Order: sequence, then C-alpha cells, then structure tokens
Amino acid sequence: MKKTKTILALVACGLLMGGAFSQVYAGTPISGSISFFGSATASGSTGPGSTTIDFGNNWDFLTGTGIYTSILFLTPATFTDFSFTGDGLSAALAGPVAPLWSLTYSGNTYTFDLLSLTSAHVDQGSMAFTGNGLLHATGYDNTAASFGLTGSGNNYVFTLSFTTDAATVPEPSSAALVGVGLALCAAALCYRRRRQSA
Repeated sequence: MKKTKTILALVACGLLMGGAFSQVYAGTPISGSISFFGSATASGSTGPGSTTIDFGNNWDFLTGTGIYTSILFLTPATFTDFSFTGDGLSAALAGPVAPLWSLTYSGNTYTFDLLSLTSAHVDQGSMAFTGNGLLHATGYDNTAASFGLTGSGNNYVFTLSFTTDAATVPEPSSAALVGVGLALCAAALCYRRRRQSA
C-alpha cells in the first residue's frame, strides 16, 4: 500500500510539473515573417565612433507570412532610430530599442523590440544589419525573433528592406509530455529500488 501511495505521489508530481511547463508556454507564439520598405539616413562614422540610423516617416508594410498575411500592402509602419558603435561582427547596439517598429492593422498592433545587433555595416554605397529581438502582437505571446535590414543608396540616404522572422518555441503538449515522462521514470526507478531492498 505504501509503494502504491509513493508511485501515485510521483505520478501526480509529474503531472503538476507538466502543467507548470504548459503554463510557461501556455499562449500562442507568433509565427511567420514580416517585411517593410522605406528609406533611412546614416549619420556619424563607422568603426570606433557612433553611427545613428535615422528612419524617415515613409515606411510601409511590404509582405508577410504566418500571422502577417492578412495585413494590407502599403499599410504605414513607424520606425524608431537606433545607434551603434563598431563595425561588422564587433558592432554593438547603444541600447535596446522598444519598439524598433510598430504597425496597427484591423485593430491589432504588431511591434518588434530590437535587443542586440549581431552585425552592422554602413558605407556610402550600402547598409546592412542583423540582430535579435522580441516580437509582440495582439492576442499572441511575446516571441523571440531575428531580423535583417539591408539597402543601398547615395550620400548616406538608403532605400532599405527589413525582414523579421519569428523563432519557434516548444508546443504546450510537448512540455506536458516531458513532465509526465519524468514522473513515470521516477516512479519506475523508485519501485525498482524498493523491490531490490525488500
């Protein structure tokens, strides 16, 4: 009887763990990618000095996949300027930019917070950035994402294309299954040890 109570307690513990993991991933993550186009001006110097990317007010939605497919082409978007130091892989964002871009369509708001740069380069003929951040959307969980921003132009005025891709996160059912699996393994191990000691 005591063995049965122990095994039941371990299984219940595993189910609770599965429920806890499910709560961590309980919502719906953002999936898909979104693209914009517009122009920006780079000021300052590349290398050890600070460079600022100044986004104009001419940014529009281009295309999207996943949750962004219903957004109408040319829906206006707002971009926030950002600054960085260094060049190439040594580039560092001056500080998080929340949000880097925002867009509202059909009562839903979509935003992206830029948290770090993985590369950045500006010269008189081109501009390119990659980095990581966090996507937000009405009715969805905040989701980690990567972004790319590339363009070309003259005299530090560039026509740019921006893409943000959402990362994948574990499904709630997978997290619950892990918890149940751990509980069953613990129960089997406990039962085997007690049986050997008896």
